[in-house]
Amino acid sequence: MTDIDREDNIGALKDVIQKNDTVAVFVGAGASTPLGIKGWSELLKSFATSHGIDLDVERSIEAKGYPGTASEIYNRVGDHEKYLQFMSSKFEPRNCLYTSLHELLMKKFRVIVTTNYDVAFENYCNKNGMPIHTQKLPNFNVLTAFNDKTIVYLHGNNDDRKYVFLEEEYDCFYPSISGKPGSYEVERFLTPLITNAHLIFVGFSFDDSYLYRFLTKVINDTALEYEAHERVFKTGYSKTDLQHFVIISDKNQKTIEELSKIDAFRIITYTDDLHVEIQTIIESVLPPSVGAVDEEASHA
Repeated sequence: MTDIDREDNIGALKDVIQKNDTVAVFVGAGASTPLGIKGWSELLKSFATSHGIDLDVERSIEAKGYPGTASEIYNRVGDHEKYLQFMSSKFEPRNCLYTSLHELLMKKFRVIVTTNYDVAFENYCNKNGMPIHTQKLPNFNVLTAFNDKTIVYLHGNNDDRKYVFLEEEYDCFYPSISGKPGSYEVERFLTPLITNAHLIFVGFSFDDSYLYRFLTKVINDTALEYEAHERVFKTGYSKTDLQHFVIISDKNQKTIEELSKIDAFRIITYTDDLHVEIQTIIESVLPPSVGAVDEEASHA
């Protein structure tokens, strides 16, 4: 990816944000790291060691993936309540309640979709008296999501102690990917979102293989639908193609290469470990009237 491509993609994101109301921010685990919440690998290592499980977690991740490794540890623990207790203890913010990035995203964007379990966005809204709506598994409604400020907890939430984390949980809620009987609640929400809204991925590494495969499946299926329409009616498909933007660390070269093969994705890199650049990028594409983020949260 060249600097010219990056600047072009930033310009395209600016146009989308300033001209289109149907924009949703998709927030991943990277946004929770400053809160003191562990990422996949460290969380799984803690899950194993805290329950006396002797497992080479890194090797297991390479062989079975993150959800598969989580299930391996879970099965050895053999106690569902211990699993829930462990998970609920690991997603409470420790360093701060929210960061200036949470504040900026919540102020500017109408819909926040997150795979995280913490309530950092709600913490900001509650502290500042900002009214919000939340949608939690299984009560999703894409039709009402854009009516008001909305936070969508896609993979469960800590308050309800519901998590899409183990392999069997992923298999259940992504049945079109797993090929196993399950619930289509997550997929039914995501499909119209992917095909009708511009998505901005922030703090998302795409290590979640189920979600990544589902995203690409919907995008590829939509392209086939366009081709079918043109083949039958002998005319071009009138619907405008959506663009999805990925703000991602320049260290994730393998992921960047894979995403770059998909026309619907536009990649914007930031320097690894300089997470403040994420906020700088977003601030650079906002309308001038938005203004600066309050100093109160910027320390985080």
